[in-house]
Amino acid sequence: AALREAVRARLDGAHAPKRVVVLEALPLRPSGKVDRRRVARLLAAAATDVTSEPPTPGP
Repeated sequence: AALREAVRARLDGAHAPKRVVVLEALPLRPSGKVDRRRVARLLAAAATDVTSEPPTPGP
């Protein structure tokens, strides 16, 4: 929740991501570049494993 609020404070609603996936590290190819295919698979897997945050208390 804190990360989402920090992003919204810096970006307007249209540019703020709707979903955040935290990875321990980005998967890399042998060349040292980010393996975008593996990232896409990780994001797809995370989309099917939806966990909700507890609601933040309101004022």
